[in-house]
Amino acid sequence: CAQRHQPVLVGTTSIETSEFLSGLLQKEGIEHQVLNAKQHEREAHIVAQAGRPGTVTIATNMAGRGTDIVLGGSLEAELAALEARAAAEAAAPGEAAALAEAEALAEAEAPAQAAALGGGGTGVAGGTALARRADAAAGSSDVRAARLEGARADIRSGWQQRHDLVIGAGGLHIVGTERHESRRIDNQLRGRSGRQGDPGSSRFYLSMEDNLMRIFGDPNRTKRMLQMAGMKEGEVIESGMLSRQIEKAQRKVEAHNFDIRKQLLLFDDVANDQRKVIYQQRTEILGAADMSDAIQQMFEDAVGGVIDTFIVPSSGLHEWDFEGLQEALRRDFNVSVEPKSWLEQEPDLEQPALRARLVEAARGAYRDKVERIGEPFMRQVEREIVLRMLDMHWRDHLAAMDYLRQGIHLRGYAQQDYRYEYKREAFQMFSAMLDRVKFETVSRLATAEIRTREEVEREEAERRERLMRALQAQHAELTSVLGGGELAMGPEAGALPAGALPAGAGMLRAVRGGAAGGAGGPGVPGAGIALRPRASAGRPMGPGGAGGPGGGGGVEDAAGAAATVPFVREGRKVGRNEPCPCGSGKKYKHCHGALASGQ
Repeated sequence: CAQRHQPVLVGTTSIETSEFLSGLLQKEGIEHQVLNAKQHEREAHIVAQAGRPGTVTIATNMAGRGTDIVLGGSLEAELAALEARAAAEAAAPGEAAALAEAEALAEAEAPAQAAALGGGGTGVAGGTALARRADAAAGSSDVRAARLEGARADIRSGWQQRHDLVIGAGGLHIVGTERHESRRIDNQLRGRSGRQGDPGSSRFYLSMEDNLMRIFGDPNRTKRMLQMAGMKEGEVIESGMLSRQIEKAQRKVEAHNFDIRKQLLLFDDVANDQRKVIYQQRTEILGAADMSDAIQQMFEDAVGGVIDTFIVPSSGLHEWDFEGLQEALRRDFNVSVEPKSWLEQEPDLEQPALRARLVEAARGAYRDKVERIGEPFMRQVEREIVLRMLDMHWRDHLAAMDYLRQGIHLRGYAQQDYRYEYKREAFQMFSAMLDRVKFETVSRLATAEIRTREEVEREEAERRERLMRALQAQHAELTSVLGGGELAMGPEAGALPAGALPAGAGMLRAVRGGAAGGAGGPGVPGAGIALRPRASAGRPMGPGGAGGPGGGGGVEDAAGAAATVPFVREGRKVGRNEPCPCGSGKKYKHCHGALASGQ
């Protein structure tokens, strides 16, 4: 084909085969193009030029479809490229022409300005120059149009020569690396050549190890037939019997794929019918402003289902479970009833009347709740809960349907039609799902405790107060363990050694009248937050406390002090997320940090 300059289109069934053939052609030094549905922008251009002489194109069966392969290349594509190139070239000279026109206009205006100032009359010369340049611009556009028309003629002439060359070489040649599973795709590949009466040829290569022949074509029988006919490897097989064998295998594959699609459509139809029901209900819920009637109907269905569990229809009175029914109604619907006492008071009370009374009791309890909370707010809550329950159970139902579809074919071993069994069980699962939605919705509405914003804020304040009291109690307990809150510091007072206190115990040092050195001893700096008395008026803060080195009467003078000194932290600042220095093991923000912020 390459020597005859005949274009070749190689059709493959997979991208892996295309890449493998591309590697082989690269080793042989043959220029080619690869279409594997990856280069969407270049595919149409490559396919349009696949009919040029000597062009080799490798394409999967799904790549490059929708574009005709014209022998000799696409003439329309070449003309369009020429027009685009000419338009781009005309844009740049247009700017130059505008600049030249502006310069000529400036030259024409300059003599007029000079004449107005008393100079000579050179305006006629400027106008002549402007007219001359305009004539030159018009002449250049005519020349450009003539050149463009000549280029079009050259392109048409060149395309005609290539077209005749390809027709003389035999037209487009199709090479099929293997037979596809579908006869339709093989026929589409053959139809790429011989377009609109053009000449063309096609050749398919087949191996007994191909998936089509190995799975569906009985390769052993075919090999024996070929050996009996004396066929050799690589020899062209022009046998109608073998062609019929291949078509028979392809029909088997097509029938198998059709059954797969048919079963998938059957399963999807069942799920689609259920999906329509769910989406219709969601649309009605979103468009409804008041769902009170629907909620009352849900109450009847849900309570009736619970009653049927403990009071079986058409059963005797001795079989009824009154205690279980009473507990279930209290737990699920927040209603307190005593059906056993009702029967004792009214022995003639029948089952339908008892059922209606129980349903009305549940409805009455819910109506009281709506009146207590507020009808507008409850209407909004009803819609939110119904939508949430419907969406949650629908997702679970879809997962259960997928699980059912995976194993429903096993019913065939029990001599059952799995299609009928799937429809039956899917309907039962859908009905059970709707019953669960009703029960969960009614149970949530009946038992949920809805609080207002004021109640939430009041409970939050009470919680914070309880937390503060607990922290203060822990602080007092730890202080009493470490010495009753009156630790005397210093060797004279018999203080504990430095290693006897836990880490951070400096926060618990009590200051009475002054610091630890108030009795005259030296002050001991605290590790953490230490309480410091205010300085008295006119007295600086001493190391031992208020009023000088010895401390002493700083408390009495501080009562009437007018001037205060700023607080000075003796140790480093404790971070909010660091362990509390008191040794409790909690974070500072949950222990003394909370106390400090509360104060």
